[in-house]
Order: sequence, then structure tokens, then C-alpha cells
Amino acid sequence: MPQTRDNGIVVPINSDAYNLTTDLATMADSADVVTVVSGTSARNALTKYEGRLVYRTDTTQIESVVGGSWRDGTRGYSPLSPTGWSATGDITITPEGTKKRVVADLIITRTGGDFVLGSGSWNILGTDDYVLPSQVRGSSPVKYLSVPVVGTATNYNANVAYNPTGKMSIRSVSSFTFATDMFFTINVAYYI
Repeated sequence: MPQTRDNGIVVPINSDAYNLTTDLATMADSADVVTVVSGTSARNALTKYEGRLVYRTDTTQIESVVGGSWRDGTRGYSPLSPTGWSATGDITITPEGTKKRVVADLIITRTGGDFVLGSGSWNILGTDDYVLPSQVRGSSPVKYLSVPVVGTATNYNANVAYNPTGKMSIRSVSSFTFATDMFFTINVAYYI
């Protein structure tokens, strides 16, 4: 009877009948290694089992079987820039079980002319423009963040409504002018 090593690899023992092909196949199939494949067709030709890993040379991504389906690894996306604003930074999406975890680390800079923030009223950045690309949008609750506005001699904080459906709104407790080159940062995580 073969034994399973602590790393999960199944190996024959001395008392087993010798069958080189079967023994090597059993040992190879039980090894938790990353299989290199050229694309979707080569990946789909493999036997699927929970946790199986492949490296796809066409996408340079590692994929694994999670819940019976192939899931890719962490991917990065760039934010979209609403009219009158520049959005830069990183958005990553990582599969975690049946959900995907999104982390957005963004800098939102005013590139248009002066933008007056009234006290207490919400203003959508770029009117109807999206900040988040479609791949990272979800239905998670809106995240309300208080962030410092950088680029002014006066210390202003803005309240930001980060909506995982893609749009972003901003308001201020006291009215002030959001001038060109002033910016704020966002760092949020949520699941889709």
C-alpha cells in the first residue's frame, strides 16, 4: 500500500508490487505542482481537481481550480478619469474562494478649472463618468471616507462616497474651491 508523504505526494513502499508506469503516474498526479499550458484549450484538456494550478503563457497568469471552476490570479487595472479629473493608481482584483477581493489605491487630482464644493451637497466626479473600470465593479455597499485635500494652504477634508458600481461623489462640510492640481487619495477594499 503506498504512503502519502507530508507534502501530499503518494509514493510506493518496498512491500508494494512493482509497476513503474502506474507508480510514477500516481506520484506525478499527487504532486502539487504548477503545470505550464499555452492557453485555454491546453488548460481545459487537463483533469480538473480542486486546487490544481496552471501557468498560462498566453496571459502570464497563474490559474487554479476553485469550486470546480478555473479562476485566475491577481490582476491589475487602471482607473478611469472622469471629466475634469485625473485618476491614477492601482486597482487589483484577487480571487478568494467564490468571491473576488478588490483593492483600490487611487489619487484623484483636479485637472479642470476651479470646482466649488458647496457645504453638505454631493457632487459626482465628472457628472456621469465612471472611475472604476467594469471588471472591478460590484454591488458592495458605498464606502464613505473622509480624506484630506492636498494642495491648499488651508486644511480641508472632503467626504468621498466611493461607490463600487463605478462612480464617485465628493462633498465638504464647509464650502471651498477645489482648484486645479489639488488632490485626494483613496484606499479601499471590497468584495464582488
